[in-house]
Amino acid sequence: MKFDPFGQKNYLLISPPEAQLAEDRVAAVREAVGPHVDILIEVHAKFNVATAVHLGQRLERYRPLWFEEPVSQENVSEMAQVRRQVRIPIATGERLFTKFPLYELIKAEAVDVLQPDMCNAGGITELKKIAAIAECQHLVMAPHNTNSPIGTVASFHLDASIPNFLIQEYHAEFYEPWFFDLCPDQPRRTGSHVPLPQGSGLGVTLDEAVARVHALAKRPAWHERGI
Repeated sequence: MKFDPFGQKNYLLISPPEAQLAEDRVAAVREAVGPHVDILIEVHAKFNVATAVHLGQRLERYRPLWFEEPVSQENVSEMAQVRRQVRIPIATGERLFTKFPLYELIKAEAVDVLQPDMCNAGGITELKKIAAIAECQHLVMAPHNTNSPIGTVASFHLDASIPNFLIQEYHAEFYEPWFFDLCPDQPRRTGSHVPLPQGSGLGVTLDEAVARVHALAKRPAWHERGI
């Protein structure tokens, strides 16, 4: 169960009441689900090192599977500082492009779980390279995914082909129903697993008529200006 317990009214720092409320939320979830369900703490890179360390140490007792983006993933030294002081695995990488910045995190021993995005970080081939680099440090992959059915299914194929796969972000069942109409042959979640499609290529076909129906009603202003 993945969630951000910290709310939206803080940046870099957090007030004592907000910190206590965040801990109470995590404690309530752990009590509700028991000791055998993983909980994943999302931070959205909002805090500075001191705040992230303080919060991470307070949450250690609830045994989260990971502490996601406690600080900016672009500042490798800050992420490394948090990892050295917090006994929760550090996850990051969804907003990084290609293998090079992810390698810097690995080299600095600043991360435990890598979260490259299939559609941001360079596709199947690039993510397989990232996974291979991570495997050399015994790190695991949990690809980020808020993508279309095509990107989502591509992530499934990647997961099945790497030995250090941990978990796949996937919440399409909470999207608009037409998400599944875009690729009617895409697999659906069954329990905690999603079967791989068996067709050629990615194994799914885009229904272009459905895509046209749900195209953006108006292009963004920057597109109109030719930016």
